[in-house]
Formats: sequence, C-alpha cells, structure tokens
Amino acid sequence: MATQEKLVTMRKRTFKLNLIDDDCEDFIIKAASVGLTPEKLLENFINDLICGVCTNGSDEREYAERWFNRCDFRMFPDQTFGSYLLEMGDGIGWIDEILKCVERRGNSRNAIEAAKREIADPDNNDWQEIFQYDYEKDCYVKSYESREAWEQVEQEYIEGEEEVIKESEEYINDAIQDYQKHCKKEITFEEAIQDAKKWKQIYENLLEETGEGNADMRNEDE
Repeated sequence: MATQEKLVTMRKRTFKLNLIDDDCEDFIIKAASVGLTPEKLLENFINDLICGVCTNGSDEREYAERWFNRCDFRMFPDQTFGSYLLEMGDGIGWIDEILKCVERRGNSRNAIEAAKREIADPDNNDWQEIFQYDYEKDCYVKSYESREAWEQVEQEYIEGEEEVIKESEEYINDAIQDYQKHCKKEITFEEAIQDAKKWKQIYENLLEETGEGNADMRNEDE
C-alpha cells in the first residue's frame, strides 16, 4: 500500500495508559519542552518504533529498536497464546483462522445434537414430508422410502459434522503445540480459545475505532 493510501486510514485511536501523577506531569512537560502535545510525542515515538509512514528517520528508528530490544519484556518475553498468534501471523490472520475453527466446531456440535434428537424421537415423522425433484418424472417425490433410509442419511450427516469438529480441533491443537514449543508455556484448549478472543477484541477495538479522520488531525497541527 502506497504512503498516501496509508495516510487515508489515519484516525484518532484510544490507548489507556497507567501512569502515576508525577510521571504523567513529567511526560506532559517533556512533550511541551519541544512544543508537542503528549499525544503527538507518542505518535512520533510509535512511528519510529515500528518504522511507520511518519517516522523521523533511520537513526531514530535504530535507537527506538535498540530501546525495545534492551527492555526486559523483549529479552524475557511473557507472550500469551493470542499475542503469539498475532506476532507470528503478522497480523490478525492466524487468530481469525483459529476463531473460524471455533465457530465451525460449535456449529457442528449444535447440528449433531439436533440430528441426534430427531433420530431419538420415535414420534418424529418429519422425514415423510421431505421431497426432492425427480427430473425424469418431472415431479416432486419423497426423498425417503422408509425411516431407516432417512436415519442412515442422518447418521452420515452426523459423521460428516464429527469430521469437521476433528479437523477444527486438530488445527487449534497444532497452533497450541506450536505456541508451547516456542514459548515454553502450558495452556489448556479452552484457555487458548479465550485468549485468542481477547486479542481479537483488542485488535478490533483499536483498528476499527471511529474518529474524525486525518482532515481534523491536520487541522490540529495548523
């Protein structure tokens, strides 16, 4: 994406910081010493740290990267499952795939339960009301000649949904094993899912946050 196209996506975003009063005051003074608001100073630092489109230059980027790499959180990272997926997936893509598997798994479970209830109900005669079009006869005909034939199709459907569950869980478990191997941390299946959902929410809250756009941001600088 070209620089001008990226700038169109510039908008106000809200980050909540935990600072004691003295540190907050010192930060305001530090920014004011060069004629910047605290927000503008943070914008400059972030752009240098991640090599953004508004970076101050190569030297600034180098020193920001040095700072990042020397901090304890970089030397001894404490990554969770979701944050690991976000980094290794170079964005939200891997988390999205995990959550799609979770959704498919849930849908298949519900479908299996519904099918089993229908089969278990001796008074269920809905199969007699299922029709399909017979092109040779040019009319609708019953799909099933007997309850046994209908149950067989339902059982095949259940087996297909069970395969979807198996494949979805295998994909998630592969990601969990990858995380445990690289981060040397244990996590349960459900904990992994919840953490992926948490980081998905964090990501969306910041990227989809509405703002006045960069027209108003330019006006702030004028």
